[in-house]
This record gives sequence, structure tokens and C-alpha cells, in this order.
Amino acid sequence: MARSNYITISLKLQELSVLNVRDIGEKIEIEVIRKWDYTVCPFCGRTTSRIHQRSTPLRRVEDLPIQGRKAILIVRKRRFICSACGKVFTELLDSIKPRARRTTRYEQYLYKRGTNVAFKEMSFREGIAYTTYRRLWYRVAKREIENHERPSVRKMGIDEFSRAKGHMYDTVVTDLERHRVVEVLKGRGKEPLKGYLENQEIKPSVFVVDMHKPYASAIEEACPDADIVIDRFHVIRKVNEALDRIRKTLQRAYKKRGGGKRFVYRIRWLLLKGRERLSEDEKERLDYVLNRAPLLSRAYDLKEMFRDLYRVCENYKDGRGCIECWCDMCDTVNVSPFKDVSRMVREWIHPISLYFEHRVTNGYTEGVNNKIKVDKRMAYGYRNFENQRIRILTKCG
Repeated sequence: MARSNYITISLKLQELSVLNVRDIGEKIEIEVIRKWDYTVCPFCGRTTSRIHQRSTPLRRVEDLPIQGRKAILIVRKRRFICSACGKVFTELLDSIKPRARRTTRYEQYLYKRGTNVAFKEMSFREGIAYTTYRRLWYRVAKREIENHERPSVRKMGIDEFSRAKGHMYDTVVTDLERHRVVEVLKGRGKEPLKGYLENQEIKPSVFVVDMHKPYASAIEEACPDADIVIDRFHVIRKVNEALDRIRKTLQRAYKKRGGGKRFVYRIRWLLLKGRERLSEDEKERLDYVLNRAPLLSRAYDLKEMFRDLYRVCENYKDGRGCIECWCDMCDTVNVSPFKDVSRMVREWIHPISLYFEHRVTNGYTEGVNNKIKVDKRMAYGYRNFENQRIRILTKCG
């Protein structure tokens, strides 16, 4: 009896009493029964204590390990008859769902352990078939997602990620204030995002996106009063790409001429890196290159000027005015790649300038994209969109 009491305390299942304990090698079998001689009728909700049948087929249910050994609960259930409605039913347990082969807490344990570990490794550790563990994890994950509270989002980040690079792209939607993923949409077109936004009771007031026109179009139609902010990372990346195109052009030109024009090689990261983060030796080497390549020097100055706009400008009016001046300089300077960037910036100048009003970026969403890539590599890719959606919402939601 003392040992049964010890096992009862160890189980920490308040509704069960231990009847018998058996040691069988690598596992422990624990025979249990529900403590109380009364239950609630699932048909009418009344309480009844009339037992209709005391002996029913025993159920074997796996529970959390005890001292490194598997714990098997042998559950003895009774059948009751309701005094009010006369229906006969089997008593229900909170800790064990009907027809389940594992306790609810053991399923939760397996679910949490498998969130950041490959299914194959977890199935090997726990001694469960891979397909069984995979099915269990997705079942519990769906239940957790459905029960998860979803507060309204005020500042929303939207970005695309690749399910199969170059073939299939999907959309991830994030809450930039609470730093969590709120939804994953199939495809990166206008209609999925528009449909999702139209179903929201409380519309976000600020959206942060890249220069993908279907996203902007969907937001304008579904949330016409919201502000669309173009993420500064994507704008600066376009400027950096223009500078890099000029570097490549110079390299090809010097290569055709021959001679000792090797100074333009191996300088890509010096050009793209912010000048304030360069060491003294790096600055000296970069200045040497720029002094000998006037075209590259003008392009580099334009790049640094654009980066400075994000640090100096304090409001929408100043930001828009400085951006317009920068575009005029690009048109004046005879640097073809920067003229292309200037046209793009003029096209998106209003949402780009809104950054100076809201001071919000899509940095968290870009970080989620990196987590998605890691999870995709761990899973060796996903063929099923719904499975990937559940994994993303579980890890980042």
C-alpha cells in the first residue's frame, strides 16, 4: 500500500487511484481507477452515482516515463447509468481522451520536445514509429493553434518565402509589436492576402512590406485607411545592387584592357559595408580605390548619402524632401544603374517616406524567414503546404 501511495503521488494525476504496480524489465505497469464513485452524464449533464457495470475491458495507455522507464497505465473503467435520462455510458477521464493510447500530458510532452527536433530523431528517442509520432505531433499542434488566443494586430509585417525555390512561394504574416507569426498564406499573389485581411474584424493601421505590387494592391483594397511602409532594408539593397553593378562593369572593362588594373578586385564588401563600420585599414584601402575610379567614387557617395537619409531625417516631410533631392542627383550624375534605382524610388516614394513617420521595419519578419529556411532544411523540404504552415505557426506563432 505504501508503494501504491508513492506511485500515486509520483503520477500527479489527481483523478486516478493506483490499484497495483508491476515491474516488467524496462517498463512499469500501473493499474489505476478513477477515484470518485460518481460522474457527470455526457448526455444531460446531470450527476449520477449509479454504476451499471464495474468490469469493462482494461485499457493500456502510455504515460510519462518514471525514472527513465516507460510507464504503462492499465485503466479500469466503469459504466454508469444516468438517474435522470436513463442513458448508459462509460465514465470519462480528463487526463485520457477517448480512444487515446497516450495520456494528454504525455502527448503534450512529445509535442513540445518535437518542436525544434527532427521527427525521425524524436521517434527514435521515444521508441515510437515515425509515422505514429508525426501524426501525433500534427494532431496536437492543430489543437494548440485552434485554442491559441489571437489578439488584434496594429502593425503587420508581410513577406514571402520559398517552399520550393524558384517554383512555389508563400506568404508569412507577422505581428511586429508582439514579435510572432499570425498566419501563413498559400501563394504570394493578391487574392490570398486580400481575403485574409477582409476577414479581420479589427484592421491593422500600419503594414510593412517590400516592393511587391500584389501585396500593396491587396492592402489598398482591403484596408484603404492603413499606411503602407516599404521596409528600408529592401530599398537600401536596391541601392547596393546598383553600386555592385558598376563595380562589375569596371572589372570587366579593366579585364579587357589588361595591364595592372587589379585594384578594383576584391573590394565588394568594402563598398557595400557602411563606412562607419570600416576599420582604418579598410578605409585607407577603399579611398585608394575610389581615388583611382571616379565613376565608382560617385556611385559610392550616392549610396552613402542614401543610407544617411535614414539616420538624419526625423519626419515624413523632411524624409520625402531629402529623397526627392537624392533622386534629382541620381538623374544629374551620369550613372545608369542609379537612374534605374531613382525611377523605382520615385514610384514608391510615399510608402518609402512613411518610414520616417512610423519608424518600423520588417526585421522580425526577415528573421522568421531565416527560421523557416532552417526548419525546411531539417525536414528536407515540404511537399504539403498545411504541414509547413503548422510548423511555422508552432515555432514562431
